[in-house]
Amino acid sequence: MSGETGRTQPVEVGAELEGMLREDVKGEFVVERLLGRGGMAAVYLARDPQLDRKVAIKVLPPELTFGAGMVERFKREARTAATLDHPLIVPIYKISTGGKLFWYAMKFIEGESLADVLARENLLAFPRAARILAQVAEALQFAHEHAIIHRDVKPANIMLGGRDRVTVTDFGIAKAMDTSSLTGSGSAIGTPYYMSPEQCSGKGVKLTGAADQYSLGVVAYQMVSGHLPFTGESVFDIIKQHCFDPVPPLAALRADIPPMLVAVVERALAKTAGERFASVTEFSEAFTKAARGELRALPPRATPAERAARLRPKARGRRAAMWGVATLALAGGLTLVLWPRAATQRPEAGARAPAAGNTSLVAPKPAIARVRLEPQSLDLKVGETGGLTLAAFDSAGASVPAGRVDWSSGNRRIAAIDSLGMVTALAPGTVVGRATRDGLSDSAVVRVSAGATAAANRAPRNARLVLRGVRPGSSIVLDGQTTNDTALSLRPGERHVVFVILDGYVTWLDTLRPRQGEQLTATVEQRLLPVAQAAPPAPVVLPPSTPAPAYLTVGSRPLAEIRINGRITSNPVANSEVPSGEVRIHFEVTDASGRWTVDTTVTLAPGEHRNLGRIPLVRRP
Repeated sequence: MSGETGRTQPVEVGAELEGMLREDVKGEFVVERLLGRGGMAAVYLARDPQLDRKVAIKVLPPELTFGAGMVERFKREARTAATLDHPLIVPIYKISTGGKLFWYAMKFIEGESLADVLARENLLAFPRAARILAQVAEALQFAHEHAIIHRDVKPANIMLGGRDRVTVTDFGIAKAMDTSSLTGSGSAIGTPYYMSPEQCSGKGVKLTGAADQYSLGVVAYQMVSGHLPFTGESVFDIIKQHCFDPVPPLAALRADIPPMLVAVVERALAKTAGERFASVTEFSEAFTKAARGELRALPPRATPAERAARLRPKARGRRAAMWGVATLALAGGLTLVLWPRAATQRPEAGARAPAAGNTSLVAPKPAIARVRLEPQSLDLKVGETGGLTLAAFDSAGASVPAGRVDWSSGNRRIAAIDSLGMVTALAPGTVVGRATRDGLSDSAVVRVSAGATAAANRAPRNARLVLRGVRPGSSIVLDGQTTNDTALSLRPGERHVVFVILDGYVTWLDTLRPRQGEQLTATVEQRLLPVAQAAPPAPVVLPPSTPAPAYLTVGSRPLAEIRINGRITSNPVANSEVPSGEVRIHFEVTDASGRWTVDTTVTLAPGEHRNLGRIPLVRRP
């Protein structure tokens, strides 16, 4: 990230505010110290003497109470978080009812934010990233089902406790799906690095949970690569990239990333909401399977009706029922005991079920009375794929929400069925596919034919990409292979990465997944590197006896200016042609501590292609 681009400056706090807060909460809490401050409020650590527990108090400084909508936004944060009773969402204990300040007390989270973890560790192992992502998605899905969108999902708002236990915080700019923004000006709200394209528009676009999914996709990208997908020198630059630029290829940042994990993150970062996953939980489930190497295909995109059903607001009767129990206890003259989070607590592994007659505030899991596999028959040609779906119904005939389904094929040589019900036709024949859920099964007949001509099935027609505006002398790199041809043949259905590289110019890149026979064009924009950095390279004259050149691919972490044999190049640089033999690589880093350099050399044989990956740079004392 580049400095403080796009960040809100923290509010100024001092002894006066702390003194006012101490006076305001006197008798309820004992203020201990300042924990932090953000763009709209300060947070203090305090102690509840009656319950002997630590709390965090978020307070709005008096000077901000005159800002347009600021007080209402602050109150809304407290109300929103208080209505979302979930173990992965920070609970609210008390909201100020008078006095000189606006404040509320919430649970104090022991631990650190995901932003702190990434600042220290840079990137995470795939299984750890999947665990964190799944918990955040669960919390966001709960909010979406209650018609609330967070709108500011970012590592700083994801707290990690012991064993990476997640708590999602800061619903300061969350809003109901069916209400308009409190800004009233159509301005974009959120943190630019993590904002979805629809948030960036700032034109009163009605947001859905897909906006939070995009932001969570940015977090996922950052967790597995150590980099943000889009950065810039100004907020405008960042927003423009979110709206128009393709996602930089993850494989160029982390060589060991599974291809399906790349595909999962790229779908979550699709420019339009309808192209993303149907829900944040579907995104996290696909991410987890891909991280384990278990995902063979992305789930089919949901229809608008299916997407709306998954995000449909749910009644908040459970919370009302919980407080009703407390009211009955009071009426009976019993001791009042509140357990407002018990309804969403999950039992520990091996825990016994409640004894008969015990009152449970958790709605029972719907019993499945029957299942039906749709369609009942599927006709495919060799090489084609199709989808099967298992629908489940209760005894009243109502649809039961999606759950775990086990799939099997009667003959995997004819047709294979993956864990998502996607069928791949492999050879002519007929096979029975079976799906099982909670002990109930149904089957479908899959017929596979050879098609009009076997050759046509084996050799689908390639797509074609024509690059326009390429400057003379540029190197074109397609999927790691250098070519001088501006008309490229692409295999359909596969992901391709194209670089256009020219000394003294910013490297142009694009990623695409073309359809069979598709004809594509792309205009290449090659911008000059800053004059201060781009010294014109001296002409190189190779005598006839000069050995064949070599090709070098290299990048760095953190980002740095790279010079190869004294000539500036892009970062990363892919398949850069260099003289064989000893090659000098110079890295120059500028960060908060100043400017520092790292130098290294590598020896390349004639014709050798060497990929050094992203070299971790460490400043020597």
